[in-house]
Amino acid sequence: MRPVPAYAAFLRAVNVSGTGKLAMEDLRRLIQEIGGRRAATYIASGNAVFEHDDDTPGAVKAALEARLEAFTRRAAGVMIRTTDDLDTVLSELPWPEADPKQLMVLFLDGPVPEDPEANQITDESIAPGPGCLYVHYPSGMGRSKLAYPAQKTGTARNLNTVRKVHGMLRALGSP
Repeated sequence: MRPVPAYAAFLRAVNVSGTGKLAMEDLRRLIQEIGGRRAATYIASGNAVFEHDDDTPGAVKAALEARLEAFTRRAAGVMIRTTDDLDTVLSELPWPEADPKQLMVLFLDGPVPEDPEANQITDESIAPGPGCLYVHYPSGMGRSKLAYPAQKTGTARNLNTVRKVHGMLRALGSP
């Protein structure tokens, strides 16, 4: 018997600055409606883990995006990652000693730019990663003016959140 695939879903622009309101109980229900099982969410910013019989992450992503769009009446950006994906993201951190609250992982759907064309950098740093950009804000994000095109299509989580979601995904027991 093959193991049931498990996925992490990171939603873009959910419950941030008054936009994209979505209760996490609704997200769990929507995941169940597309065939997901054992859905769990972490904080109210669109982070979920679940099992799904489909072993094609792209198909799971498309199903969840379509269901979210039907429910919210607006396009929903969903980044799907497997346990292996998050293992790699965490193992390739360019600044492993950075304060986890000041290191963001910007998950992307498309190609990762080798040069993210950032402007207005003071002490921030950006590095390409596996399906993501790593962004280090040593002075904190609060006053940063860092801008780069990939911000418009990806979704960012701080390292603490990525580690927590990774642990939740591993707890599902899937590869």
